[in-house]
Amino acid sequence: MKESPFYFEIKDIMTQFVAAFNDIVIKRHNKYKQERSRVHVRYVYAPKQRVIHDLTNKARHITLPVVAVNVTGISRGADRVFNKIAGQYLSEQEKHPSAPRTDKAHKSYLVPQPVPIDIEVNMSILARYQTDIEQIISNFVPYNDPYIMLSWKLPEEFFPTEQEIRSEVIWGGNVSMDYPDNLASNEPYRLSADTSFTIKTWLFKKAPETPINTIYKITTNTTPHADFDYNMPMYNEDTEISYISTFGPPLTSSPHITYVSEHGNNRTILGYNFNSTTQVYVSGSNCNMLSGETIDIHGEREISRHYPPFTGVPIEYEIQSDNEMYVHIPIEVKDTHVDIIISNAGGYDTATRSSHHGNIIEM
Repeated sequence: MKESPFYFEIKDIMTQFVAAFNDIVIKRHNKYKQERSRVHVRYVYAPKQRVIHDLTNKARHITLPVVAVNVTGISRGADRVFNKIAGQYLSEQEKHPSAPRTDKAHKSYLVPQPVPIDIEVNMSILARYQTDIEQIISNFVPYNDPYIMLSWKLPEEFFPTEQEIRSEVIWGGNVSMDYPDNLASNEPYRLSADTSFTIKTWLFKKAPETPINTIYKITTNTTPHADFDYNMPMYNEDTEISYISTFGPPLTSSPHITYVSEHGNNRTILGYNFNSTTQVYVSGSNCNMLSGETIDIHGEREISRHYPPFTGVPIEYEIQSDNEMYVHIPIEVKDTHVDIIISNAGGYDTATRSSHHGNIIEM
């Protein structure tokens, strides 16, 4: 309760709401329904009672027509609560795009699940002429069939890159008209119409600023060693250590390339686990001889049997998402056949081993 998770969500969404409606221009016509002039409709954020009070106070006169908007209530959107998931996690690179992908590839930030809320909004239209009210109504009713969408940004505290959020604005479907019954001799004639909207949006919880260690799910295929004794017990209850000393190839922690498209010297690569990428290499006989280096990711670890050292040249890359990245092949690379290798802390994958290619990329 002491975290004060205030991100101006309600203020921002109401600003968007008023901006969506605050461009109505009505026309004044002669008896032949020909346009004589145009009037811009004023929008104010205030209850109708306050606007009427200002209208009766000559020092704070407001010109009609005017539309008054105000929040009448906020409730939890229970129909939009699908589960009790605590939230999602962003990698260190997603949270801080400038962070190196080598020494900070194993940290994640929690983004708590936001709370869905419904904001009830009342809209009151005040005018001297009924045709003004009818024109104002005809400006928004045809577009709210049954709703419109407001686009706003996820608070920057959660994600540095702009992320769009869309909120439904649902019209209540009714407009009530109010005609003045008793007027004093010095009181001007005014009409009013009231309607309502429901804005479906979210309130965000405080995001922890301290990162946590990333939990990797590694699925392996296990094959016993040739000297494995099948008569031995599979598990020692005293030491809680398995007797099976084996290791299979990780299937989910290392990058996995499924598709590579070519655009000149640029490549679009599709696949999995790209957010944890530490480096991308290009490998070819000629470029390796010029500036290639030997890459040994795992050293003496047993996983090195599945990811042996290779020779390659580091190249620039740009990660778009966990499933897409762009790479640029330097123009200096003159090889007819090259391979693209994507590596992270869990291993690497090559374009030639992908399900799409199965052979070396033609330059």
